[in-house]
Formats: sequence, structure tokens, C-alpha cells
Amino acid sequence: MSAEDDIFNAVTRHQIFVLRYARGREIEAEKFIADSMDEVIRRLERDNLTEFSRDRLQAQGRDLYEYLLESGSEYAETLKDNLKQFGEYEAGFCDRMISKSVEVVLSIPSPGQINQAAFTSLMGIEPSKGYTLGGMIDEFGPAHSSMVFNQIRQSVVLGDTLDDTIASITAIIPTQKRKAATLARTAVNHISTQARKEVL
Repeated sequence: MSAEDDIFNAVTRHQIFVLRYARGREIEAEKFIADSMDEVIRRLERDNLTEFSRDRLQAQGRDLYEYLLESGSEYAETLKDNLKQFGEYEAGFCDRMISKSVEVVLSIPSPGQINQAAFTSLMGIEPSKGYTLGGMIDEFGPAHSSMVFNQIRQSVVLGDTLDDTIASITAIIPTQKRKAATLARTAVNHISTQARKEVL
């Protein structure tokens, strides 16, 4: 078997690992959304607001916005840390694969070089083409927080009951889960691609 065949087979097998790793990050992202939204609903239900408690609901919406911003920021940092470690692993894999197949010692880029390329270069993967990975991750938490806050503010304006407010928040959970999962999957694919490009 030629070196080219060896590399092709190794990359094919490794891609299964990458897909599994990406799925793990998707599950974590979906869990973050589910947990944060459960907490939002729990806090809304705790106060047992009546239809005459619009001011309290508006104030609580601001508190929930701050809670979601903080938890979103923590999630973003955890995701970045995981992706940095994954990028280092991917560079190491590429180094081992090529070195073994063509018997050449490579000088792989530093973790800092890999992170710089991965988090600041424009992405070429849909649906994120033209954005940086770092920017996308940093913007996800505030966008999620704003969507929930806007639902609560709309409920205040429309005079919705607490049940209506919770129903409108619950309705956006599947969309938010999909967005979070897409971000995680795209991030893993981008990191993998950038780490390999840096090594090559």
C-alpha cells in the first residue's frame, strides 16, 4: 500500500472520531440551552406572577437576561477551552499521520499559532462563512439572552399571563438548541480544518 493510501485510510478513520467528538459538543450545547431555559422557567414560576404584576415581570426579565449572559459567558469559555485542546490534538494527529506515512520529522505549529488561526481567521464553512469562530462563540450568549428577554418584554407589552409567557419561552427552546448544536458542530469542523492546514 502506498503512503497516499495510508494517509487516506488514516484520515477516513479519524473523521469518524471527529464526527463523534462534534456530536459530544452538540449534546453539551443542547444541554446548556435546556438547563438555562429550565432555570428561566423555574424562576418565573417561583414568583407566581399575576396579570397585575407587569412591572415585576419586566424587572425579572432584566434579572434573567443578566443570568443568561453570565451562564452564556461561562459556557463560551468552556467551549473555547475544549476546542483549543481539540485543535492541539488534531495538529498532533496530522503530525503523527504524515510522519509515519512518509518517514519525515515535522515541526508542528505551537498551540498559540493553531488557536490564532482557528479563532481569528474567517470561516469558510456554511452557515458561518465570513465570520470568525471566536466572534461567533462570543456573540452566541448575548444573542440567546436577548431572544429570551425579548419574549418576556413582548409578554409584558401584550399583557400576557404567566402561562402565556412561559409558553412563548418554551416555544423557542428547540430553535435555540438547534442553533447551539450547529455552532458546536461548525466549531469542531473549523478547528479540525485549521489545525491540519497549520501543520501542512
